[in-house]
This record gives sequence, structure tokens and C-alpha cells, in this order.
Amino acid sequence: MGTFAQSGDPALLATVLKDIEKQHRVEFSYIESDINFLKVVPPPTSFSLDAKLVAITRQTLLAFTKVNNRYISVSDNPQKKVRFQLFLKDNEWKKPVENARITIFPSETVVYSDEQGYAYSTDKQITAITIEHLNHATVRLTDVNPLHGTVVYLNVKPTQLQEVATQFYFTKGVTKKWNTGYEIKPKQFGLLPGLTEADVFESVKQIPGVISADETLSNLTIRGGTQDQILFQWNGMRLYQVSHFFGLLSAINPNLTHKINIVKNGTSPFLGESISGVVSLSTLDDTEKSPPLELGANLINVDATFRHRFSKNARLALSARRAITDVLNTPTYQNYFDRVFQNTVVTDLGQAATTNYATESNFYFFDFTGQYAQKIGAKTTLTFDFITISNQLNFKQSRQENSLRIEKDNGLDQETFGGVINGTIAWNAKTNSTVKAFFTRHELYASNEALFSNQTTFIRNDINHLGLEWRQTYTWTPEITLDAGYQFDAISNQNISRVNSPFVDRNEVNVLQNHALIANLTWQRKAFKCSGGLRQNYYERWGVWLTEPRFTATWQFHPAWEWEWAGEMKSQTVSKIVDRQQDFLGIERRRWIFSNNEDRPILQSRQLSTGITFKNNGWLWGTELFAKKVTGITGRSQDFQNQYENLDFNGDFLVYGAEILLQKKWENWVSWITYSYNYNTYTFKGLRPESEFPNNNEIRHHIASGIGYVNKALKITLGGKWFSGRPTTLPSDPAITFDPQAGNSFINYQSPNSDRLPEFFQLNASGSYAFTFQKHTLTLGASVINLTNTLNRINQFFRINTNAQTLEQIDTFSLARTVNVFVRYSL
Repeated sequence: MGTFAQSGDPALLATVLKDIEKQHRVEFSYIESDINFLKVVPPPTSFSLDAKLVAITRQTLLAFTKVNNRYISVSDNPQKKVRFQLFLKDNEWKKPVENARITIFPSETVVYSDEQGYAYSTDKQITAITIEHLNHATVRLTDVNPLHGTVVYLNVKPTQLQEVATQFYFTKGVTKKWNTGYEIKPKQFGLLPGLTEADVFESVKQIPGVISADETLSNLTIRGGTQDQILFQWNGMRLYQVSHFFGLLSAINPNLTHKINIVKNGTSPFLGESISGVVSLSTLDDTEKSPPLELGANLINVDATFRHRFSKNARLALSARRAITDVLNTPTYQNYFDRVFQNTVVTDLGQAATTNYATESNFYFFDFTGQYAQKIGAKTTLTFDFITISNQLNFKQSRQENSLRIEKDNGLDQETFGGVINGTIAWNAKTNSTVKAFFTRHELYASNEALFSNQTTFIRNDINHLGLEWRQTYTWTPEITLDAGYQFDAISNQNISRVNSPFVDRNEVNVLQNHALIANLTWQRKAFKCSGGLRQNYYERWGVWLTEPRFTATWQFHPAWEWEWAGEMKSQTVSKIVDRQQDFLGIERRRWIFSNNEDRPILQSRQLSTGITFKNNGWLWGTELFAKKVTGITGRSQDFQNQYENLDFNGDFLVYGAEILLQKKWENWVSWITYSYNYNTYTFKGLRPESEFPNNNEIRHHIASGIGYVNKALKITLGGKWFSGRPTTLPSDPAITFDPQAGNSFINYQSPNSDRLPEFFQLNASGSYAFTFQKHTLTLGASVINLTNTLNRINQFFRINTNAQTLEQIDTFSLARTVNVFVRYSL
């Protein structure tokens, strides 16, 4: 039987039972001495009668026996009689304190408070109790007789840091941790502007320094790094596909997600194979506080989530989502379709623009995730997770040639499936072990039949990843914790290209086996906390050792002020490149490929940052300065669409900048504004005419702001973002030049990235209202992206029309005004 999430202050059990009698028309029979002084946190009125009785039993150990449909007998077990109860709360936030250690004297029995801050003891003789918690001052109570159901408020330690570092940002459920970056809990999430629900990766974009210049997850950057340089993890398994609709929607159903961590610097040494930030998702304990069944629908997809607890130690959660786009062409879908497929083979025939042709397309996506958790005894927990993600596009193009109709079939499939096993063993109060094993497979393949020739093309990109991890945690003292472990990764990559004319048949297969030894020490003392560790990588294929130190530290020099530092060295052997712009129908042009430690070096990064945070009276202000250098990048990994498009070369980039947040919270309202500054430049040695120029991903200035209102049923939010245009390269001459030696024409360009796209502005809004009927909840809502219908140019490149021998400018624009509505039912 599961635990119940309850809220409010404890009340006398006798009073609670009287309320239940009135609501459910029953009568309780009990001996007053059995329940005297006992208090409970009242179960929600929406609970069924049985659920309320279970909740009270959990808090009191009393037994409830139904004599008939009206009368219920209440009995006490003398062997398990509750001698005292405590409800622990934080004195500042008035929230329950979980995992407090309560020592009972003279027996020295130890109990811990649960997630509602509740603890009890059945000891027959109690002379005193001591309450200890890492973030709160120790309390010793000697008079325990009147403690039945008493709320004990624990004072925050004067030197405690986490209260400043842990704040909600932008909306409820978004907080910042001192050593694990930003944390998002979708189940506590308020709406963000433009979202119909707590979209997992869209919410990541709200964090300062996390930017997408073209609205998609495919081009998400964290402090200047490309999307493939970000480590995406789901329950400890690496994800190589994170989006639906080729970048516009996240591929993780938010209804199972329990927690998301975003780390921009000071990454744990247990997280490797990335040189940019980390986005880590966990679905652990999701079913503990969630309804057993949820159904939802909007104008893009439908979804369902099912949860079941087989016993106290076993639970199952399943979640599925499927697009409706292949059966219903809504205005919302059409806007998404126009945004994703503009300037691709799907909607553009390039040189044949004057020829009549027709296109018939069929696109849909789905994802399916599941988790089974099992406790074995009191010390061992096993969790099994699996995931499947799919995007499928099929379309026909046809043309009329004299009296003959010619049709060609095309397709693009993007698939991911994988599973992970996590096991934890708590050997004793100081030592525990964690083991993990996962396998994930990602496939991307496309077939294309040219409409105006007999050319056929088939391209495929596969990646398989097997990962193993062992981790040992030892707590020396309450202030010092040591983590040590080992990781093994075996990754295989296949790239296939087949063209019938001119004939090409390429099939490349590579395998990497990487090892890592890891150690990390966390130390907390008075006003100072720090965590430092080392990751020792060994790349078996080349016999290369790379050492990566990581650290993060915070100093609370005033109750409202905190200063933090972070630094890291990281490496990466698997990344994406663009072979040709028209690959994969021009939609997903990038393919995963391995470093070879020669012309494709191992990517390496170094980063330092420092920041300061102030929090007082509902105000929150924070600023952070950073500098990061990445070496080993190649030209093809940067998606050039200028004079460097078909060249391959090596270099690095240096980015430094600042991130500022200002937030004010009052009652049910919260408002915020963030500003990010990035100065990001390439250095490619040997290139002419210039070797140093702005990075393709540089967004020099980025501002986001919003205001939101949240109460128990109503959520409303309005927000916008503005940023300066990213770099682009213009032709120096509108006329093209013909090279007689090469036998082709080329464009004369200005200096690379010497111009900028126009500024971007977008205003978004969302709202929802929840109707509650006993234990059922019906939520209705709507969202609007680009409320002002602003025409934002997000990309620009130039090409040669070989028929007319003229220069063409190709522009890509952001989403037009897009309205979405949703409905969600919870049982």
C-alpha cells in the first residue's frame, strides 16, 4: 500500500474521526484512552474512506475493522502502541523536514522523519529525545509526555548554505542546488509561457545560459556548446535522441518525470562523455505521490499514464504518447509542419521551382516509457526502466510530364530504444553501493527518390551504447562524504550511404571502449561547502589517458548572500557532423560519428565560473561570470553554410559571458527577468582570409522575462524573449563566379560571420484551470506561442540556381502565431 501525500498541520485524531463520520456517514467505536492525545495530519477530503483509514493507520498504528457498512471498530495493539508523535517543520519555510534523525533515550533507538515530517516511537520508556538534521540546529527534548502530535519547528543552522542556494526560479518546482545545478520537478511545475504542460526539455530553455536560437532542441546550446556536446541522461542512460517533430517537442513524456537536473559547470566526475552541460532526468519515486491514471490530449498528441503499486515494495509505472498528426490536420500541427519542413526536400524542390508538382506527406511520432521498482528486504532496491522514441515521416512527390504522372517515395525515420537497471544496497548507516547497467540504440535513416532524375539515395546513422557503473559511497562524518567508482562504456557507430548515380556504397563501422576511475569528496563546514573530484579516463582504442578534475564550492558570508565557484575539465569522443546539407532530406542533417584522435581529435573543454546570489523578502538576485574553452572541434561539426561549408579543418572556440537573474515573489505571483551575455569566437589555424571570427552559435545578448499567477486551481503566465541575431555571412558580390578548372560556379562571400541576422522577439502566454470532483481532476488549458505573430528570421543562407545561374537567398522563419489547447483527466 502506498503512502499518501498530505498537507496541513496535525489535528487531534478524535476530531479527524468525527469529520470522517460526517462525510462518509459512518460511526467509529473506540476506547478514548487508545486515541487520547494522538494527532494526525488529516487526509485530503477527496480521499475515499478506505484511503483515509490507511493514511491514519500509517501515522498511528491503530487497526480499523469494519463491523458492517456503518460501524467501524478502532483497536490498539499494546505491543505497538505509539508512545509519542512528532511533526517536524522548517521554522523559516514552514515545510516538513524529511530524514531528520531522532534518537530516543534511554534505549538509544533511532527513527527518521518521513516526507511529511512525521515520526513516532513505540518505546515504553522515554526519558529524552534528540532531533538532528544536516541543515537544521540540533534539538534535545527531555519532557516527552505532552509530545503527542506536537509540531516541532527546527531552526535553520546559521551557517547552513542550502536555504540560499535552493530557491524556486520562474515558477514552482524550479530550484537551484549548490552542487547539482538547477533542479526541475514537473509534478510541482507551474505553467511556463507558451507551454500547455510541463514539457521536459522546453522547461530547460528557461534556465539562464541555456539558449536555442531557432526554437528547436536540435540546436540547444549551453554556454556556447552545440547540442551534441550536452550530455542527456534518462535514469542514468544516455539519450542520443531527445526530441519529437525534429526539434520542436521534447521526446520525454513529462507525466513520468520526477526530477530534472541541469548542470552548466562543476559537473560531477561520475558524468562523462560531454564537454558542455548536463541534462539529467530521473523518474524514481514518481508513482509515490501521483494518481493511478492520467489521460491527456492537445492539438498535437494524446497521452496516457498508468501507475500501480503491487505491494509495499513493488510498483509499476507506464506512460505512452502518440501524435494525432497522421489522422487530424489541426492548425497547430500545420504551423509546426511549416516551421520544421521549410527549405527541405519535403517542401522545396530547389532548381525545379517553376515546375508543377505535388507533395503528399504523412508524419507522426510516439514514445513509450516504463518503470518497475522492487525493494528486496530493508537494504536493497532494484529499478528497471525502458524507453522507446520514434519519429516517422513518409511523403510522396509527383509531377506531370506530358500525359504521364511520375511519383517518387521518400521517408525519414528516427528511432530510439533502450533499458537501464539501477540497484542500490545500503550496507549500513555509513556505506552504500550503487550499480547500473544500460543499453541504448539510436537509428536515423532516410530514403530519397529524386523527382527529376532516376537517382535514389539511402542514408543511415546508427549508434549503440552499453554502459556499466559501480559506485561506492562512504560517509565518514556528517560533514565529509567520499564517492568512488568505475565506469565502462562500449559504443559502436555505423554510417551507411548508398547512391545509385553516381554510384556510392559506403559502410563505416567503428567501436570504442572507454574506462573511467572516479573519486569525489564532499566537505561541509560552517559557512562553507565544497565538492571536488577526479575522473581518470582511459580510451582503449588509442591507449590515451585523460585526467579531468572537477570542483564546486559555496560560501555563505551573510544570511542573505552566497558566493560560489565552479570549475571542470571534460572530454568527449562521440559528436555530430554535417556531411552534406541535403543529407537526411535536409531535416536532420547531422550524424553521430567518433573521434579518431587524428583529423577528428578528442574534444576537450576547460571552464571556470563564479557567481553571487542574494535572497531576502521575496527578492532573488543572482549573477554569474564564466569562461570556457573547447579544443578539437572540426569544421563539419559546426554546420557552416558559407565558404567553409565543404571544408574540413580543426580548431577551437572560446566563450565568456555573464548570466543575471532578478525575481520577485509575492503571495501567488512571481515575476522574473534574465539576461545572458555571450562572446563566442572560433580560432581555426591555417584558414584564410581570417582564422578568428564569431561562433555560429553566438547569441551575444539574450533577455527573457515573465509574470505568473498560481493558486490551487488556476495557473496563468505571460512571458517573452528577445535576443540579438546570430552571425551570418553575406555574399560580397551578387554575381556568381564560374571556375573553368573545377567546372562549376561558386559564391563570393564576405568575411565569415561578419554580419548578423535580425533581432528575435517572441511573446507567449499560457493558462489552465483544474476542476476537482472528489478524487477526480479535470484540467483545461490553452497556450499561445508568438502572441504578436512576429516574423522572426532564424536562419539565412545562399545557393546557386544552376538553371538560371543566379544567386538565391534562402530564409528560415520561426513559428507563426500558434494556439494549442489541452485537456487532462486524473483519477
